[in-house]
Amino acid sequence: MESNLRLSHAGWENYYAAHTDERAWGGVPDAFLLEHLDKLLQANASCVLDVASGDGRNSWPFLERDITVVAADLSPTALATMAQRCFQARVRMPVLLAGDFLASQLVEGQFDCALCFNSIPHFEEPALVIARMAALLRDGGRMVFNAFTPGDVAFGQGEKIGDNRYYYQQTLFTFMSESDVQDILPNTVKVVKAETRRWDEPDHGIYRKGWHTHEACFFILEKLPQAQCSAKEDRVK
Repeated sequence: MESNLRLSHAGWENYYAAHTDERAWGGVPDAFLLEHLDKLLQANASCVLDVASGDGRNSWPFLERDITVVAADLSPTALATMAQRCFQARVRMPVLLAGDFLASQLVEGQFDCALCFNSIPHFEEPALVIARMAALLRDGGRMVFNAFTPGDVAFGQGEKIGDNRYYYQQTLFTFMSESDVQDILPNTVKVVKAETRRWDEPDHGIYRKGWHTHEACFFILEKLPQAQCSAKEDRVK
């Protein structure tokens, strides 16, 4: 796993180093996030975790609301670019966390909301990432993420390394359907919303040329109180 993490780190650092003067991925927050922003932010929400934040396109809606954001990413260049843009726009500066998210020492139960867009498939073990995000939420906190399906444009591209798994441009892709994701959800959460979407995106420079079509399943989950988690586990047994 360690060598693969280094490979993924190099791929994302190279991509963001080539996009310091422009906003990566078009710079527009994910449409699913914008549509469901109020559903994600419960009353008095004040602290949000953006996992694999990149240069902050999906952090921006929270920063504009003057909410504290902790942005975690493998690429120091992406985070430095995000900080510079926040400074220039005079918005609240996020807390920046560079490195492997699963190795971070964040204290559990501190976030009102957690998000991870277009990046769950890039982790070696998606189930661990989802479980870790859930653990970092307070009871009743919500998380949102997506996972690319086998219907995505990237499916089959690069070096095949396992079932529905490929290395492409020094980055890892694992493709999962809604049911695949359901199978790896921890018993600490309930599903608020799940759906699969297709959408078109423009050229991504060195990463993906020309207009292309993505397909991903999207999830909103809510963190259950401990008592409900125990009851859910008993039902499963």
